[in-house]
Parts: sequence; structure tokens; C-alpha cells
Amino acid sequence: MLPLPAADHTSVVLVPAYRFLVIEPTVRRLRRGEAEPGALVEYLGETQVALMYPEDRSRLIFSGHPGRIDHDWEGGYGGHVVVIWHGLEDTDESNSSSGYGWDEDDGTYPGLGLIDRATYDSRTARLDDGRQPLD
Repeated sequence: MLPLPAADHTSVVLVPAYRFLVIEPTVRRLRRGEAEPGALVEYLGETQVALMYPEDRSRLIFSGHPGRIDHDWEGGYGGHVVVIWHGLEDTDESNSSSGYGWDEDDGTYPGLGLIDRATYDSRTARLDDGRQPLD
């Protein structure tokens, strides 16, 4: 599990998602240039406590967690994509203090998988029912 950010929140935390990938993408990994606002994505890392202060161990970001891209600091071509994760909108997991960078070797975002609307809707419904997004 990654350490939580410092309590002062004065620095940016880039989540090195490529170090803890645990699921295969439903469709494929998000590609550089596709990180447009509103794009639907899934979290490809291991289930862990969502980044927030103070820490709340009951708030988790799950493998396969659905989200939508809020923005990228460089218009879809940068190294700091911010995702609003369903049910975690009020955590640091869903704001500019954490973000996802792209892999220069293959041009994808290792921690983010592309999903379609039906998959997004199904997973958000599961979360709303108190279940994990994946079976």
C-alpha cells in the first residue's frame, strides 16, 4: 500500500500506478491523447485506502473502480491526469493533489483503463449498493 500524503498537502503526489497494477484493463489502457474531460476510466491498481486527510480506512479505491477524467494539466498530453472517482469525489484521490502520468515507452497511462458507458454504469451501481465494482 502506498503511504498517504503529508498532512500539510502543500505538495503534489503523483501516484506511481505502474508499480502496482493488479488487473487487466476491461477494454485497454488509456492512451496518451485520450485523457479528455469526461472520458470514462477504471482504476487498474490494487484496492487501497483512498488518499485523504484525515485518513479514513473505510474509504477505499477498488481495483476496477469507475471514474471520469476531470482534466489533464496539459490538454490530454501531459503527465498529470486528474480523475474523479465515483463515491470518492470529496477525497484527495479525486483532486489535483494526486494524478496519473503516462508511460513514455508505450504512450499509455498504466494506472488507467478505458471503459464504456455500460461498464461505468454497472460499476457505479454496484458501489452505490455497497458492493465492490468487480465480482
